[in-house]
Amino acid sequence: MGEGSARVELAVAEPEDLPVPGQPYIFGIFRRAQALRDLESLRQHGRRVMRLHLHGEFSSAPEQLRLTVASALPGGEK
Repeated sequence: MGEGSARVELAVAEPEDLPVPGQPYIFGIFRRAQALRDLESLRQHGRRVMRLHLHGEFSSAPEQLRLTVASALPGGEK
């Protein structure tokens, strides 16, 4: 990743979650913890990064992302 670049991390809730064998937590919690640690590490190293958590059905994620980005731009949709 170059000095002028930025990273966008997308998170989408899983419709159902699975237990981690031998552990007191589910896979989704483990996956989220890893993603948050990645985010923290990138920030500690001075990287520009943002995390977007999209809600609802996985199939609606691209449209949610488009609307989120459009609304963040000057003159974008709300």
